[in-house]
Amino acid sequence: MTEKRGTGIERKTTCTTAGALFVDVEDDRIVRLQPMHFDPEEVQSWNIEVNGKMYKPPLTQPLLPWGTASKQIIYSENRVKHPLKRVDWEPLDNRMPENRGISGYERISWDEMYDILEREMRRIIDTYGPSAFCWSHCAHPEWGQVHYFYSDLYRFWNMVGGTYREFSPNSWEGWAAGATFVWGYWPLKGLIPSTDLLQDVAEDSDLIVLWGTEPLFHNIYSGIDTARALKYFKDLGKSFVLIDPLYNETGLAVDAKWLRIVPGTDAALAAAIAHTWIAEGTYDQAYLDTHAIGFDEEHLPEGAPANSSFKSYILGLDKDGIEKTPAWAAEICGIPAYTIQALAREWGSKPTSLWSLFSGTCRRQYAHEHTRMQATLLAMQGLGKPGVNAVGSVLTLCGPYDAQNQIGPTGYVDGGINVVMDNYTPNIVRQFITFQKFNDCVKNPPQQWRGGHMDSFNAEMFWEEATYPAKGCSPVHFIWQRGSTMTNPPDHKRDIIAYRDASIETIVICAPWFDRECRYADLVLPITTAFEHQDITEPGSVAQMGASGMGLRSAVFHQQTIKPIGESKTDLEIFEELSRRLGYGDTYLEGNTEETIIRKIYDTTTIPMEYEAFKEKGYYVWPAPTNYKPNKEMKGFYEDPEANPVDTPTGKLEIFSTQLFKKYGPDNPDIPPVPHYIPEREGPANAALAERFPLQMCMAHPKFRFHGKYNDVEWLSENYKVYGPDGYPYEPVCLNPADAADRGLSDGDIVRVFNDRGSVLAGVKVTDRLTPGVAWLTYGAWNDPVDPEAGALDRGGDGNVLTQAEPMSDHYVSGAYNSCMIEIEAADLDALSNRYPEGFAGAWSTWNREG
Repeated sequence: MTEKRGTGIERKTTCTTAGALFVDVEDDRIVRLQPMHFDPEEVQSWNIEVNGKMYKPPLTQPLLPWGTASKQIIYSENRVKHPLKRVDWEPLDNRMPENRGISGYERISWDEMYDILEREMRRIIDTYGPSAFCWSHCAHPEWGQVHYFYSDLYRFWNMVGGTYREFSPNSWEGWAAGATFVWGYWPLKGLIPSTDLLQDVAEDSDLIVLWGTEPLFHNIYSGIDTARALKYFKDLGKSFVLIDPLYNETGLAVDAKWLRIVPGTDAALAAAIAHTWIAEGTYDQAYLDTHAIGFDEEHLPEGAPANSSFKSYILGLDKDGIEKTPAWAAEICGIPAYTIQALAREWGSKPTSLWSLFSGTCRRQYAHEHTRMQATLLAMQGLGKPGVNAVGSVLTLCGPYDAQNQIGPTGYVDGGINVVMDNYTPNIVRQFITFQKFNDCVKNPPQQWRGGHMDSFNAEMFWEEATYPAKGCSPVHFIWQRGSTMTNPPDHKRDIIAYRDASIETIVICAPWFDRECRYADLVLPITTAFEHQDITEPGSVAQMGASGMGLRSAVFHQQTIKPIGESKTDLEIFEELSRRLGYGDTYLEGNTEETIIRKIYDTTTIPMEYEAFKEKGYYVWPAPTNYKPNKEMKGFYEDPEANPVDTPTGKLEIFSTQLFKKYGPDNPDIPPVPHYIPEREGPANAALAERFPLQMCMAHPKFRFHGKYNDVEWLSENYKVYGPDGYPYEPVCLNPADAADRGLSDGDIVRVFNDRGSVLAGVKVTDRLTPGVAWLTYGAWNDPVDPEAGALDRGGDGNVLTQAEPMSDHYVSGAYNSCMIEIEAADLDALSNRYPEGFAGAWSTWNREG
């Protein structure tokens, strides 16, 4: 709402990844940010009442920790305010790619920048063809439908043509690679539709099992409303169990029983739980008989070998001959056998909500086995039965949501501007690079792999064979990246090596802030933030027909709160100018403007306000749905599996996967037809490796950053960074007291964390809340190498310096970051600063544009 708030102060509206905001502005400067909140008279709220206790969404919208800190980052000294060119990159002379990450930058005008871009892009097309362009983006920019990569970036590069450097679904790799073969849901990448889960858990679940998840802090789509729901569940008397190497904040908040598991052994624990249920008869055999295949010998699909059922595997009747008892699992996962039995008995006697979707456990070697095990445990207890459901930290817990009659703005994955344009040109270039193969493709072509898509709509697409260079295509020579980083490339030096390769002739990065990959660019374009342009969104909405969150459902108009910082432009403006210069005329925007596009998106909604009134007020709050009938998760399938089959070849839950059996046969050691526990290649079971690197590194989402964004915000960093004797804010690494004592370390010590792939500096935090043998180092810290060579010691503490880029398994090309063995030793800061004086002065910091 453009509302006067006293002398000279206006209140405006916008929405970020932290949540919807009121923005107080004075003299074109933001003076205050607050979570959006509503007056009681403008809200007709829904509520849920169970056992006399009511859940009613508060009038204040949820906001994650970095939300109000956005004010500091908007005016950060790291803002890119003007077009920049690397000082020694001369496209008509010597490009000097080996100096990427070393040289400084100089300011140029927008006219110069456009001239260079036009000349370079025409040269690439004329010399190599459009497949030589490689375009990519960061994982999560701010909310918005117009100014989002699925919108402006996709439209431009699909029009021009280019090789897409594609993310795999790295937030839930194991579910996309595993659970899809149990229950389908390919468009959701293995996640189950989340309708009315808030009601199902509140009304019917008695036990909540938090398995490898931290929903209190990591619910990036719906702010902190998960915290409100957890409190409500606690008030209702639900019991909580946390299975995790770390007794995290969610466990603390709900007073959960903690099972401290050895990372990477989750499938062994699941197998032992299944064994207890089978031995004691505490599972739903009747459900399995009608809703699943492959649980027992009597329900194997045609052609399956004898003793290849899940039950035979658990009872040791298959080829390995090992009975998966709690005693067997205890030796592997570090949880006592009696505790495993106690968990299995409580779980088997109560309707249980399993909170395991997403989670760090699905980003490990063989994580597809863990997720298939989880799906099998749910099947054994009657998935879809009241109170038996699957929940994740994001996108899954939802209250009443009427997507048919209350239609909001398109969700960000719907395509933004492309939804309302008359024409859309598919990319003529069929070549793509899954992002973990980028170094291999640049440095060691040709390459072959399977899959690696962000979206696989069926098993055939999941297994699509890819080659690089593809037939008729050029290797890439020009990189265009939207955002300052690909967010989480494992074994980070591999990307640096690729960026410095002479075959990469031009690197362009468009970003509001100069950090991380910007340091390896030749050209850096200044981009506006969500506070400096208009847009429209539904907070927490991924797709127009999707549901997310337990707060008051709203739509937000992103009012331009301040003028663009410096010479910043929107990606849309840049693409429109380049489209005209490259001869595409009005093809890109079809004569539209930012304003007319937002108006067209608004016209697809059923918001009962005139557009201008909505734009002026800045938001709309949906009333409670009328005549609403809950449709709880998997309810239709549970009640009638024939009429409501799941998306598998048999229409049933495939504990024995007919697709995996057909593809790999009965004995594939990486992914058998029924889920197995498979020891990780990089884990404690690898004795030779564990002798050298005895600690497992777990790398989770940071609490006070959005991936790497806000790393430079002191308001946040002072809450978690460890400030060394040199005054530098080191990324924290958590250790169990026994592991710290073994290494002579104390709280606050600065240490070197290392393995064969690299080394980082970090500050020790000693805690009893961490399993022995585990080090906890979050990702996203900005790389701050002490030396210009790729793989140099990183003072910033970026965990992805240490992670491995190997595939999850032979079955899946991506996503095993959390299988990472390391060692830790005390760092001698005086010796290091004397050895690397320029590095300790920040000469090669990835936010240093001076060089």
